[in-house]
Amino acid sequence: MVGFLLHGWPQALQRLGLSLFSLGVLTFPSAELLAVQRTLVMSCSGSITASNLSFTAVYSSEEGFSDIQLSRGGTAIAAAQLSLGGRTDSDQDIWRGTTYGNAEVILIHLSAEAAKPGDAISVSHNGQWGRGQCDGYYWYSNQA
Repeated sequence: MVGFLLHGWPQALQRLGLSLFSLGVLTFPSAELLAVQRTLVMSCSGSITASNLSFTAVYSSEEGFSDIQLSRGGTAIAAAQLSLGGRTDSDQDIWRGTTYGNAEVILIHLSAEAAKPGDAISVSHNGQWGRGQCDGYYWYSNQA
């Protein structure tokens, strides 16, 4: 009986210019929409002159400095995931990671406050230090 009552119901609504969505019956987003996440991140870039390297680090308020990519001549040569590894005597965060070749990467945010555009960072790769500056924020999406 219930099947009989529901049979043809969506088509009847369609003839009236309505849908289950417009009536509020279907209000859940699709799995596709739920899978897309957008995160506001900040890019910080600079160079390690002694090694002829440039770097770009990614910062978000949720994860802090999470990733860094090292390049030479515009070609990426190494990347590392960073994790909080302590604080300096000046109360600045120290972030540490290793590249696939087991080279240590250290990033120090040169402020005791939350990172913001214009802040300076120091980065070490294989014991060579360089400086960088945080640029503006942008939206990162995990959607391919």
